[in-house]
Amino acid sequence: MYLSPLFLNTPSRFATLLILSTAPLASPAEAQADLPAAQCSRAATPTEGAICANQELRALDTELAEAYHHALSATNKDSNERQMLIAEQRQWLTMRDACKVNVGCLAAAYRERLAQLRPGAILEISPLALPQFLAVLPDAVIQLTSRSPSCIFCTDQDRRTFAEVATHLPAQVAIARVEWTPWEFFPEEVQPLFIDGSGWGIPMIAVIHKGKVVKNISGYQNDTAALFKAIASSLGIRYPL
Repeated sequence: MYLSPLFLNTPSRFATLLILSTAPLASPAEAQADLPAAQCSRAATPTEGAICANQELRALDTELAEAYHHALSATNKDSNERQMLIAEQRQWLTMRDACKVNVGCLAAAYRERLAQLRPGAILEISPLALPQFLAVLPDAVIQLTSRSPSCIFCTDQDRRTFAEVATHLPAQVAIARVEWTPWEFFPEEVQPLFIDGSGWGIPMIAVIHKGKVVKNISGYQNDTAALFKAIASSLGIRYPL
């Protein structure tokens, strides 16, 4: 078990976050030194220990380290863009550490930062993680679906259409997919996404604007332009497809 680069005060295979928050900036190449990642047994704070002890948080931690590395690699050394990225990451680390050992708070913090670093990327979240996700992201588009055979209208085409639309939405809109099996056992955490309680048993896309569910889009999705238009109009945005 290895501690993610988020925790290290030594260089690792990714541009480490704590180095960037406490030391002069090195290039991505310089940050990828040959020193091995520290083991979780070396976690120095309760927050780091909580992340190491939770499989989902460890996965989010690694995913965020990769996303941050790629974002950093896309900037020029000494550029304003890079300095802003580092400043944002420092601010995020402070917010993350304020969660202490609260797993729900930590997971939400990671997902929020991932949404910022990878606009257009679909975050795969569990029903249990949905309340925390909604608590920190006021504008979001969420696909409810399943790979369960009992959901006959849940298709790969739905997923492809949703993924294509996601790439055209503004960066401030978080995009997520919530799946569960078996499909007929709807988790109570997803119920607040249904405006009027209708549509049970049919895959659905919920549009959240300013913290409120403003539209449910149900049924088979195979028209990218039509789906984008429905989502964009609900969010009050004008964004060319």
